Amino acid sequence: TYELPVEVQVLGVYPHAHYLGKEVHGFATLPGGRREWLIRIDDWDFNWQDQYRYRSPIKLPKGTTLTMRWIYDNSAANPRNPNAPPKRVRYGSLSSDEMSDLVIQVLPDNRDDLVTLLRDLDWKYEIREITYLVRENHTRGNELAAAGKFTEAIGRYQAAIRLKADDPQVFLDMAEAFAALADYQSAILVAERAVAVAVAAGSDSLEGIGRRRLEVYRRRN
Repeated sequence: TYELPVEVQVLGVYPHAHYLGKEVHGFATLPGGRREWLIRIDDWDFNWQDQYRYRSPIKLPKGTTLTMRWIYDNSAANPRNPNAPPKRVRYGSLSSDEMSDLVIQVLPDNRDDLVTLLRDLDWKYEIREITYLVRENHTRGNELAAAGKFTEAIGRYQAAIRLKADDPQVFLDMAEAFAALADYQSAILVAERAVAVAVAAGSDSLEGIGRRRLEVYRRRN
């Protein structure tokens, strides 16, 4: 659970678990006790991990408690269980591992509220944890891209960039995923960002790679 220190608008949610996930419940409990569902899937499918945006933003007041609840089924009765017979599964980023995420995208009313929210989240997102999450999302994105799941890979790259947008390699890999989908306009925009980040980081090699790929994308666009 997490209690909101400011009023926000909820724009979307991103649930994530692997093959043993069974149910995901994400909801907001308002200060008066009323429950507002953000997402509810009672028969989870690994293929449903994605970003879901609301048709209209959901306004939540300060003091609202956000709750994530995952239920798993590591039994032979689970038709999606990749292990027959079932075996012990630990936390990890591989599909053969298991994890639980429910990322909630929110928009505070003003910059002061944004600062308050970020400061309140510091206890969860220390630099060490952010670095780990960036690496995990980047690695998972590469795994998905290698499997030809480019749309899912892009979602992972975007998750890494939202956490820390200073790694040109993440932008380069995301540009390649867009190119694999023949979305060269997006590939160009992301590759341009990769070059800018590489210049800021003083990485001549990645800057060169980015510029060469830009030429390719622009020819194909």
